[in-house]
Amino acid sequence: MLVLRSWNHLRDPRGFVTAVARALRGEGTLTVVDDVAFGLARSRPHAERAERSSAEHEHYRNDTSVDAMRSFEGSGLELLEHREVGPGTSTLWLLRYGRS
Repeated sequence: MLVLRSWNHLRDPRGFVTAVARALRGEGTLTVVDDVAFGLARSRPHAERAERSSAEHEHYRNDTSVDAMRSFEGSGLELLEHREVGPGTSTLWLLRYGRS
């Protein structure tokens, strides 16, 4: 399963993780890729204004990979891969989980 640039649009990430943990079969994996674009491309006031927005399709959060990892605690899924945002890499972070 792939969640590409939509993690921060999930209303209930922990609920999503719980559902995926129940649905994954065998050697299935969940890969989550998102960015911290507000932090990289906007000033702090712009980011704060965007995060307060009532827009229907705005980000609910601006999670880093470490923030997102908290939603997986106690899920029974094992972290298989973690790639962080970095100056020499990408603006996208990646988490890949599988059954433990």
